[in-house]
Formats: sequence, structure tokens, C-alpha cells
Amino acid sequence: MAPETETGGTERGQNDMRQRLKSESGIALVMAVGILAVLMIAGASVIFYAGSNARSAEHSVDDSKALNLAEAGMNYARAILWHSGAPNSASAVHSCSSLPLPQLTLEGGTVTYCGSYDSGTQTWTLTGTGTYTNPTGGTTPIERTVS
Repeated sequence: MAPETETGGTERGQNDMRQRLKSESGIALVMAVGILAVLMIAGASVIFYAGSNARSAEHSVDDSKALNLAEAGMNYARAILWHSGAPNSASAVHSCSSLPLPQLTLEGGTVTYCGSYDSGTQTWTLTGTGTYTNPTGGTTPIERTVS
């Protein structure tokens, strides 16, 4: 029979316990689960980041389209003024203060244009507003104004 130790156990029992603690059986499963968790978190982060960048890029493209439409509206008002028989008349281009403003549909968006005439300085201020659909599915379209 094995002699007892101070804690009341046997040397053989302690040796068995030491052998089990030193043994690495089962560690592969724990490591595999840990590595799998890290890879899943990294993969989810990459997917989220890529989706976020795609939405941002689409919004940026549509914002540029709205700005291009606004510039087209201002250029349309400039063309009307250029071809007007009386460019010094306040009625040569639709006034910004009288609603509704003229509206055109161009390249998937809408354009409004107007002008304000200062008779003191004989200067026109032409304004174009471009409206394009919101790529995020929101109810408020993207709108840009230039003058």
C-alpha cells in the first residue's frame, strides 16, 4: 500500500493527478475552438467593412450625380438667358421667388432652375438644383444646389 502524504492523499494519487495535468490530450480541441472564434470575428469584420465601404461609395457617386444635375440646371438657365431677346429684363429667366420653379427630368434625376436679377448692378444670379434618389433607400432624396 502507498504511504499517505500530509494532505491525506496517497503518492500514487498525486502522481496520477500530475500525469493528467501534464498530459496535453484535449488541448487541440480547445485551440481549434479558440482559433475558429478568432477567424469568425475577423471574417465578420471584413464583411461589415466591405459592405460599409460599398454603401459609402454608392452614396458618393449619387451625390456627384445630384451635383452634376444642379450644374446642368444652372447651365440651362444660362442658355435661356443667353438666347433671351431682353437679357436685362427680370423676366428673361424664371424668378427664384415665384413658385413653382420649372422642373426638368434628366438622367434619372430632376433639375430646377431660376434666376434673380439685380437691376442696380445689372447682374443675374442663376441657381440650379439637382435631385437624385437616395441610394440607402431613405425617403429623402439627395439634393445639391449651385449658383
